[in-house]
Amino acid sequence: MRNNQPVTARGYPIGEHDYLISRTDLKGRITYANSVFIEVSGFTRDALIGAPHNLVRHPDMPEAAFENLWATLKQGESWQGLVKNRRENGDYYWVDACVTPLIEQGELMGFASVRVKASREQIAQAEQVYSGLKQGKRDYRLSKGRIVRAGFMGAFKRLTQWRMAPRIVLLAALPLVAGALMGSELLQVLADSQAHARAVLTQLSAELPAAQLATLEQRQQALEASHARLEWGVWTAFAGVGVVSLWLALSTYRSLVRPLRSTLDFARQIAAGNLSQSMTLAGNDEMARLVRALDSMRKSLVGIVSEVNAGINVVRPAAGDMAHGNQEFSARVEQQAASLEETAASMEQMTGTVRQNADNAIQVSQLADQATRSSNEGGEAMQAVVVRMEGITATSEKMADIIKVIDSIAFQTNLLALNASVEAARAGEHGRGFAVVAGEVRNLASRSAEAAREIKTLIDTTQREISDGGDQVEAARGTMEAIVTGISRVNDLIAEISSASREQSGGIEQINTAINEMDQATQQNAQRVMSSAHLAQDLERSVAGLSHAVNVFRFGGEGPEQIPARLPGDASAEQTSYEHAQAATRAQVPGGSQGPRR
Repeated sequence: MRNNQPVTARGYPIGEHDYLISRTDLKGRITYANSVFIEVSGFTRDALIGAPHNLVRHPDMPEAAFENLWATLKQGESWQGLVKNRRENGDYYWVDACVTPLIEQGELMGFASVRVKASREQIAQAEQVYSGLKQGKRDYRLSKGRIVRAGFMGAFKRLTQWRMAPRIVLLAALPLVAGALMGSELLQVLADSQAHARAVLTQLSAELPAAQLATLEQRQQALEASHARLEWGVWTAFAGVGVVSLWLALSTYRSLVRPLRSTLDFARQIAAGNLSQSMTLAGNDEMARLVRALDSMRKSLVGIVSEVNAGINVVRPAAGDMAHGNQEFSARVEQQAASLEETAASMEQMTGTVRQNADNAIQVSQLADQATRSSNEGGEAMQAVVVRMEGITATSEKMADIIKVIDSIAFQTNLLALNASVEAARAGEHGRGFAVVAGEVRNLASRSAEAAREIKTLIDTTQREISDGGDQVEAARGTMEAIVTGISRVNDLIAEISSASREQSGGIEQINTAINEMDQATQQNAQRVMSSAHLAQDLERSVAGLSHAVNVFRFGGEGPEQIPARLPGDASAEQTSYEHAQAATRAQVPGGSQGPRR
């Protein structure tokens, strides 16, 4: 016997509406396990499918329980009893298990197990009895899984819990016993009366005449013959009652007990998920109607499950396409959201650039205003320079006139000095000193004239330069005026650029706001798409879980139970689908979280 270790003292709770269903092949290997059994056992689906069913056996279970299990199943009957199983982590759980052989057209295809929660009273009794069986005690034994007491007390208790067949035999035997008692009593009365009459006749034979005695003898003989016929009639009636009772017992057994057993097996096959078995019963009595009702229920289940399978086959590809489409749409929405985020970031950067340009334009406008003012001031300064240069020109002209006067004076002085020299020469010795003075005066006059000519040359040069400078100043003033005009135009353009930048900044802010709103909407759409994708995936998993749950039914033609093919990568998805299907089923049950899980 397999000894699974380790074990703990922790019990795993099972809900009132939890149904643990599994199927095995003829070798006891698991071919199907529903989601509740997978959850309660603690093993994964991959670990269960294909493994021997004793994988979940607890070492506290006595070997006698499994011997009784297989002995019952070999007889083609169902076994129902208390079982303590071990979880993958060593915890335990108690179940009330019903193991049924799967029969199709008289051939054994496998075994199905349906387990429900065991009550505390059942668990307490099973713990006590199973512990005694493991220790070799014979106070109790198992009969088709049920705990029965051994010995006289057990037999007495079984007598008080007769099944239907012994009751029918008892009902058939009661009339026979009653008839036998009544017949024997009647025959005893007749015998007693006949003996009394014979004694009376013997007493009267000495007193009565021969003729009367002969008459009494004849009557006595006739009475004895009548008593014999009555006795034969009583035994004939007793035999008839026995035959009728036996016929009624056999008829009742055939019409009630056998159909009940067949109906019980039929119901257990349906409970085990085997919908391939059909049952018919001739007649129109209650049992025949019950059998037809059960077969109608089986056919209805076949129709319902077939419709569910057809719906699954329709919904499964649609759910897959929906999930795939949602994933693609989600990817596109995420890509669009990323693009919008990049666009929003670019617009934010552009907004900052436009704002900076607007600020720069304002600063440039201020600088242009300052340049305009400086240019105006420079123009005014140029104008003042022009006025000053015009004054210098006028002064130079006056100086030229004065130089002309000086030159004229120098010329006249030279003439006078020349005349003085002539006169001094005429004076002779007396005029020699005066001649020297006159010579010096003439030299001074010559030098004055030469200086005047040089000054005149300088003044002429200065006047030409002043004239050229005036022209240049005029040109500079015109240039300054053009610069002032250009700066004013630039200032106007900068003002327009600044205004346009402000308007553009406002427009960009509106665009940025719209982009942010679009980004938020896109993010919301992405979240909705993700939710829709998750819902589609949940739907796909639920369809897979529903398909697996429907696989508990057999429709015939599948042959013996076989270990299903395992597709790579499907285990986790199917396990998740079991959990989702289980959660969805629990959510549909009112009154708590422990809803029915099929």
